[in-house]
Amino acid sequence: RWNHITFIDPDLLAPFKTLKVLNLVKNSLTEFPDLTLVASTLYWLYLDANLIREIKYEYVDPLTNIDAISLKWNKLTSFPAFGRAATKMRSLWFSDQNLGAIGPANFSNFTKLYYLRITRAGLVAFPDLGQVRYTLKELELWSNRISTIDHELLLNFHALQVLGLKDNLLTEFPDVSP
Repeated sequence: RWNHITFIDPDLLAPFKTLKVLNLVKNSLTEFPDLTLVASTLYWLYLDANLIREIKYEYVDPLTNIDAISLKWNKLTSFPAFGRAATKMRSLWFSDQNLGAIGPANFSNFTKLYYLRITRAGLVAFPDLGQVRYTLKELELWSNRISTIDHELLLNFHALQVLGLKDNLLTEFPDVSP
């Protein structure tokens, strides 16, 4: 079953002073909600299966204690800037989007990201994750259109335990030996 919530009035969240988890999966939200009034306590945010096309920086930046955001099955066409929300975030899930390409600038504020899943997102190249390579434990990039991987992009994944690349267009795995 699906709800049909299309908008959340930010003032309606004011009474929830200790809200830690907000699950708005399977709704009809067309934009990332303004969660400023619960931003300091919100720890997990699930917005899967909505119609979100854009994430406004001023709505996501205040989420300074967020640990995980799941945005699977939305309508995003670009990777958003997470600002201060990225500094404590450990898990980020994107699936079934049309992102095309992402680069190191998209990950510049992430300092503790452990789990990154960007699946069925239309990626045409293995992303340059910049400094995130040092903290990632799990990187799932399956069901994209990645055909080659620059060996330089695979260096310095010191903590990586899971690398998921199934269902791409790869014909070989690059040599990353010293």
